[in-house]
Amino acid sequence: MKTPIAVVTTLLLTATAAFADMEGAWTARPHEKDPDKLQVSLSYSRSSNHSSSFSLSEVALTREQVYAATQTPVQFAWKREAGTVVFDGVFRNGSGGGQMIFTPNRNYLDAIKALGVEIDTGADDEELFTLAMVDVSAAYIRSMQAEGFRVRIEEYMSMAMFRVTPSYIREIRGLVGRDVSADKLVELKIHNVTPEYIREMRVSRPELSLDDLVEARIFRVTPEFAAEMARAGYRNLSHDDLVQLRMFNVTPEYIRQLAAAGYRNVPVQKLIEMRMFRIEPEFLDKMMKAGKRDD
Repeated sequence: MKTPIAVVTTLLLTATAAFADMEGAWTARPHEKDPDKLQVSLSYSRSSNHSSSFSLSEVALTREQVYAATQTPVQFAWKREAGTVVFDGVFRNGSGGGQMIFTPNRNYLDAIKALGVEIDTGADDEELFTLAMVDVSAAYIRSMQAEGFRVRIEEYMSMAMFRVTPSYIREIRGLVGRDVSADKLVELKIHNVTPEYIREMRVSRPELSLDDLVEARIFRVTPEFAAEMARAGYRNLSHDDLVQLRMFNVTPEYIRQLAAAGYRNVPVQKLIEMRMFRIEPEFLDKMMKAGKRDD
């Protein structure tokens, strides 16, 4: 029996759609900390956006092109295993913009499945685009599997996005003396809990857990802050006390100002309450002079 023309047409249209390029727009500006890097924002489909940064050398752009005083046409590309993004547009004084085209690499899905990763071979172009942007390569997945991580593709994506590397994993394991989950490693990376930070914090507080260290990083609790509080008269504070003091911006300077207003050796929880209710030393000083001190 011959295949009906209608069925052949449908199959051809489906195959064409599956391998269709994806189009969108891009804008770029200098990275706030490095003029040789660009922060790129991409928009595609109706409501999807992605942001990433890259060095000029990574895409063969020059400073002369990017920072030219007049509009300068450019074309550059990101080549990743999941596909290639080609950018066309212009730059002027560090800011740029234009159109992009993403060409997916369907062979990538087979390579990933061969590693035992569950992924839908019918994944749409937007999924492949995200994998390309994060640069989840087969080599990266193999490096994670070598460290014992056989996880879902979404977890590999998170680990790649926040640059969880084999060396980072081994350092963290060595410091905590046990395995650490993929989610926890990503959390540590998000909050910049580096091996150096862990070693620094554990010199004086070896009991701190990874959760404690994340909390400390979020609220900027450092050995220096603990030492400053000790010099202000608050020694041997617990981790929770230090976190709360940071959380409510109780600084050594605030404590010194209270002392100058006649309020010395205020309990930690009272200090926190005073900050919560925005009780400033100037107000207390006026109360003291008016003879209305309230302990």
